Amino acid sequence: MKDLPTELRKDTQIVFVSVDPQRDTPERIDSYVSFFSDRAIGLTGEEPALRELSKRYRTTFGYDEPDAEGNYNVSHSGAVYVFDREGKARLLIRPELSVEDIRTDLVALAEES
Repeated sequence: MKDLPTELRKDTQIVFVSVDPQRDTPERIDSYVSFFSDRAIGLTGEEPALRELSKRYRTTFGYDEPDAEGNYNVSHSGAVYVFDREGKARLLIRPELSVEDIRTDLVALAEES
């Protein structure tokens, strides 16, 4: 976000979707997304809805077996989707992309819209 042109930053919304609704309370999600940007909001839902969303965007997530204290790990894909103003998924940001590559793609998409 900080590397985007100012006008594009103002017109960008980040949405983080937690796949751990058992532990990720609204307060916990808010604390997490606030770390990244004041333009970020956090969402979660019940597991069946999260599974459907995951299937729609070909991502994955899963839960390890809880330990004796009930703690468990959550695994999930690292996919980050970028949607246009009409809500269509247009870009997939993968972990191996550089910040400059991501910035270039985001600016090109904004200029296209």
